[in-house]
Amino acid sequence: MTDLKLVGNIAQLLGSITLIYSFLPQIYKLIKLKNADGISIQYWTILTIAVACIAINLIISKINIFIQLTQWLNVVLACIVLFLTGKYQKQDNTN
Repeated sequence: MTDLKLVGNIAQLLGSITLIYSFLPQIYKLIKLKNADGISIQYWTILTIAVACIAINLIISKINIFIQLTQWLNVVLACIVLFLTGKYQKQDNTN
């Protein structure tokens, strides 16, 4: 049983790192170009709510703190993308 738990922990680590990494190119592009053309604010709103709900459930379920922290980092990164997308879409509309 411990081997299965180790495999699960490794999968969790790889999944968390991959998901966290997936936000970085989008954040970089938004900051560098200051342009949110083609980025769906509805998608990022739904994704941000979803990852926040999962993070809340992890706290309620008393899941390992490492897993909780990586999920909350996903929430923070999703919020950053959502904020930047909203900011740069509004700037595009006012220009």
